[in-house]
Amino acid sequence: SAITDANEGFIALKQVIHHDVLPALERLRTGQSSKIKTGFAGIDAVIGGGMSTSDVLLLAGLPSSGKSALALQIAFQCAAQGYPSAFLAGEMTNGENVNRILSQVSRMTNINSLDHIDEDEHRDLIQWCERIQDVPLYLDHRTSDVQTLAARMRALTRRYGLKVLVIDYIQLMKAGDLAPKNA
Repeated sequence: SAITDANEGFIALKQVIHHDVLPALERLRTGQSSKIKTGFAGIDAVIGGGMSTSDVLLLAGLPSSGKSALALQIAFQCAAQGYPSAFLAGEMTNGENVNRILSQVSRMTNINSLDHIDEDEHRDLIQWCERIQDVPLYLDHRTSDVQTLAARMRALTRRYGLKVLVIDYIQLMKAGDLAPKNA
């Protein structure tokens, strides 16, 4: 006899234990965490050891408090661990965001605010570019509607196994035409 009726929506405890809990316990026994680290130990501790792939986190703060920089850094840190990640920017271009990442990984002053770098800084930044260029981070600064974003996320998931999406300035997203096509 079936443990559950698919139409009821409820799943028997026994089925959940065998399908979800026992495999998770085995992964934990062997040191395999299903959590994605943000790259910030304090944040990871507060959110239960890192992010789960089903988590939705909202980062809020006062204007100019560093929310965008932190969000970008979390996206980059997740990607650097091998979790394909996407960053949708609301205020900065892709180039400006990569410069921001370069500033963070190289511990150099904000590259976006500079008007000159010397030969040594140039060489160091080129080396950093080579080190990070294969990190599976995908950037977009033009998408502003939910339907287009959803389609692009499905494509990234199919092609690269996208695990993390960071939307900077979610309040700028537009719902678009949500009416059914044949209504």
